[in-house]
Amino acid sequence: MRDASSRTLGSPAMAAPRRGERGRAWVVALVLLMLIPAGVAGGILYLWSVRQRFQAPLVEAQAQLEAGEYDAALAGFEAARRARPEDPAPLRGQAACFLAKGQFAAAAEMAEKAIAAAGASPEARAEGRVLAAEIALVEAGPWDALAEKPSDLSDEKRIRLRKALEQGQAAVADQPESATAHRVLAEAKARLGDAAGALLHIRRALGLAPDDRAVRMAAADVFASAGRLPEALEQCRQAAKGLDALGRLAGRDRALLLRALSHAARMATKLKSGEQAASFWHAYLAAGGDRANGQTGLLIARYVQRDYAQAIEEGDRAASASSKGTWELHYYRGLAFFELGRYDQSAQEFRVALTRRDDAPTRYMLGRALLRSRDPAGALDALLAALKQDPRHQEARRELVGLYEAQGEVDQALAELQRGVAATPAARGPRQDLASFCLRHGRETEAEEALQALCRLRPPSADAAEALCRFYLQRFQPERALPLALEASRLDPNSAARVHLIAQTQIALGRTEEAVAHFEQALKLDPQHAPTYIGWAAALQAAGQRDLAESVFQRGRKAVPSSLELRCAQAGFWIATGREQEGLDELKRRVDNDRRALLPRVALVEYFLAKNARETALAQAKEGVDALPRDLGALGLLARVHRARGEWDRVRGVLSEMARLPGGDARVLAERLAAHARDGFYEAALKVADETLEKQPQETARAALPLAVVRFLSGELGDPGAEALRAVERLRSDNPREPDAAAVQLLMQIVRRDEARPPSVNALGKPALPGVALDALAALVRRNESRPDLGRQIARLLLHAYLYAHAGWFDTAAEQAEEVLRIAPDCLVACWLAPVLWERAGDRARAIAVCERSLKQCEGFARGRGLLGDLLLLDGQAVRARAAYAEGAARENAPPFELRTKLALAAAALGDGAAAAETWRSILRVEPRQMPACNNLACYLAAQPAPAIDEAAALAQNALDAAGEHPAVLDTVGWIALLRGEWQRALDALGPSVDAAPHRAAAHFHLGLARARNPREARAAESALKTALELAPHGVLEDTARRLLRELELDDFRRKVKPQ
Repeated sequence: MRDASSRTLGSPAMAAPRRGERGRAWVVALVLLMLIPAGVAGGILYLWSVRQRFQAPLVEAQAQLEAGEYDAALAGFEAARRARPEDPAPLRGQAACFLAKGQFAAAAEMAEKAIAAAGASPEARAEGRVLAAEIALVEAGPWDALAEKPSDLSDEKRIRLRKALEQGQAAVADQPESATAHRVLAEAKARLGDAAGALLHIRRALGLAPDDRAVRMAAADVFASAGRLPEALEQCRQAAKGLDALGRLAGRDRALLLRALSHAARMATKLKSGEQAASFWHAYLAAGGDRANGQTGLLIARYVQRDYAQAIEEGDRAASASSKGTWELHYYRGLAFFELGRYDQSAQEFRVALTRRDDAPTRYMLGRALLRSRDPAGALDALLAALKQDPRHQEARRELVGLYEAQGEVDQALAELQRGVAATPAARGPRQDLASFCLRHGRETEAEEALQALCRLRPPSADAAEALCRFYLQRFQPERALPLALEASRLDPNSAARVHLIAQTQIALGRTEEAVAHFEQALKLDPQHAPTYIGWAAALQAAGQRDLAESVFQRGRKAVPSSLELRCAQAGFWIATGREQEGLDELKRRVDNDRRALLPRVALVEYFLAKNARETALAQAKEGVDALPRDLGALGLLARVHRARGEWDRVRGVLSEMARLPGGDARVLAERLAAHARDGFYEAALKVADETLEKQPQETARAALPLAVVRFLSGELGDPGAEALRAVERLRSDNPREPDAAAVQLLMQIVRRDEARPPSVNALGKPALPGVALDALAALVRRNESRPDLGRQIARLLLHAYLYAHAGWFDTAAEQAEEVLRIAPDCLVACWLAPVLWERAGDRARAIAVCERSLKQCEGFARGRGLLGDLLLLDGQAVRARAAYAEGAARENAPPFELRTKLALAAAALGDGAAAAETWRSILRVEPRQMPACNNLACYLAAQPAPAIDEAAALAQNALDAAGEHPAVLDTVGWIALLRGEWQRALDALGPSVDAAPHRAAAHFHLGLARARNPREARAAESALKTALELAPHGVLEDTARRLLRELELDDFRRKVKPQ
């Protein structure tokens, strides 16, 4: 019998089962057929039930979130979480609910959980990270893209924004094609100051989702923060586009439309497009926007349109729509009232605005309104408060400085301007304000320091360099002006005016050939630059090249046929060069062509006065006033003619008429004081001053000294001017080195005859007066001791001369000085003063004549030969100047040897180096360590073909011992050290010399030579040599400098091509 296990699949036993077994198989099959569909159906039913427990509450919760039912939404999201704990969607929903409720910590926690639940799904992770970034952005506070600056962010805000940045970057990494991820990343970057990165990502978001209005609004903010307001405005338009056609909007769409319209209106306002802004605000109100907000926006739009009355009406509507007006409402209403001149109402609006927001701009405007409401005390408080809140508020500081000036508190104003510089040390505006103020008030030292500091700011400014250049030119320091003119042109190479400035400076230095080259260069840049033709022709005329000057004028007339200045300059040239009738006819044609043209009329009047044709001059001046009846220039010309004719009643009448015109009262105050004092009408002069200073109190400081002189003269017969003298003493205590006040004080003391306090030069301290002036005043004091009546008379005449000079009447002041010489030919003060005043009046011939006459009549005026030599040099008479210096030097036997020094310099300038050296030696025989003599003789000896190096070195050391770190001495020391092969000593001296006097071409040349010895300093050597050539392109060292530059360039080329 076989075992059953031995059956195989094809055996008879398996092929034929028994009947009972066959029935059970059918039963099993039938059961299975019934159970499988039931299982599938059960599974389906189970899955459906689970989905219903997750999806239904999730969808409902999202709807509740949209409707603002945050607690119900939280419950729904929690139910969905229980149904599917691993799904991140409910976690994101809960985070959004907490964010909407302002519960940032809970929101951030849920967002982090959603990111963790996302697992390996980059899409889900990106959604969680975007939500986390948005939470951080909201937590950082609202973003006003038009106002918020990255530099003003608090540390806490910056932390939140950096967190948003990190989440946004991670979201973009997970989903590079997610517009939302790029949007949040762009906002984070923009708020942190990365404008370029923000623009990159927002443009990517716009490319991915051009129809997403949220992206458009974010783009508007990003563009606005980057200063691209037109693009921002366009994004707002695109966001609002189509929404207004959707009928009655609600919920998110309505909020989006209103936000887009309000943003667009604000952008248009920022772009100064008031009409466009108003149209957006009207659309905003039509769409159901907040009425108070919309009306306030319309107020601002109308203000931008300069429709101030309409702006106030819109403000009234905004106020009626809200129980409590906003800061914007009251601030802009205040601005509108201010522009309409309703300053009291303006101030009231600003006060209300301050209760809403206390900030510097509102305080500043309140100060301005109060100042114009004649409440200077309130204005002062408001402006000080504004600056306390924001020390960098430049406009508030300017207003405050003006207030101090108006009150005569010049020192307070100066201190305030200095505080402004300290508050913003890298800003140009405050330094420029300080310089302008100092120039206005005659504070030369402070003005120079401010202009120099302005030039040191980085990046360098052509305007700053030009301002300091003109400062030095106006003070007859062209050698210091030239490097600044070159710097201005280097920074602005396409400006003809800058190149023209170089030429002007070179003319002042007597370097006509170089100036001509720069005139040509300027005209290549701008062939119609009329001042260049005028300057070029004047330079050629001064050099005696009349034909060339005429050709320049003709060229200019072809290039700029309409230039009145050019035609008048050519007419003046013709008059001065023997073609008098042609010049006169040209001026008359200009006047006939345009009766209102003042420039040719002034030239005609001056011509007729010079010819003593005073009736003709008067007729011309009257015609000018008829053509320009309310013009200060025309009236001033008429006053000038009356003054030349000695018609002082009419002078006073014309000046009074000028004072009644806008801006005329302060402008003519000095002239009115002088005109009244001329005939002894001192009380009338004081009344004029009181009336003017009441209206223009900012002129108080400028008028203080001449006003003190008038007060003194008015009371000298009764009260001997004690109060006026004390006023001058107070002025001197404020500025002890003020030269005019020192001289006036001494003259007053001479007139006053106070035996208890006799006049004394020593009692003046150390005013900024030259030695010859102090000696002349001392001589006047001695005369007063011997002849008090004559001394008193001279002092009174000189006080009048001061008043005339202060008024700008240098010719009248010079005549007064000559009157002193008539009664006292040996008065040293008048001997010095008369030629200087005639020179300032533009009459050099008379200045020379007066100086020569005084030298003959006054034995004590021997040192005046130096002044005569200076005048002759200015007049181009170098040989006569040298003779004058020589005659004066022959009588000069004691230090400081000013005339011998001038004689030596004149001899050197004329090419007589041996005579110059002998003069230096004559000085050193008396004063062995006199710095100029030591230094100049050392230079001469070192420059000889067979240089006396040791003697030169000893002289240079003596000069260094005497003058310390003087730049010219350091240059000499360094050069001689260079000639002796002492390279380091040369560098140690030449570097500081160049730093202290960058205008000296020789110092740059010597420094270039010293540095060229060291291959490692080849670049620095090249720079120094090029600077030297810029300053003196045709100097005696030109050939050597250019040769060295070629050698340095060759060495540099060899180093570059040297095989490795």
